[in-house]
Amino acid sequence: MKRPQGSQRFFVGHSAFVCCLALGGQGQLLATGQEGKAALIRVWDFRPGQQQQPAETGSTEDDTAMSSNGTCLAVLCGKHVTILCQLKQCVHV
Repeated sequence: MKRPQGSQRFFVGHSAFVCCLALGGQGQLLATGQEGKAALIRVWDFRPGQQQQPAETGSTEDDTAMSSNGTCLAVLCGKHVTILCQLKQCVHV
């Protein structure tokens, strides 16, 4: 979908400030993390702006990174790293 140059898009779904984001999957996926005690990571299909399955982390995300092919997402929350694969939590370190 072509958008006019300089236009804005809004991805609605968080209930607190977004504190980190990562783009992956060759620009097809966007992961956003919100702050707070009920912190969530939301993964979006970037082009249409549709939300995929959210994942609760339980505390504010400090940083996030996504693999270039979009299959894994690493989320840093304090001293803990959570790795999400295929939008399902698969490893907690």
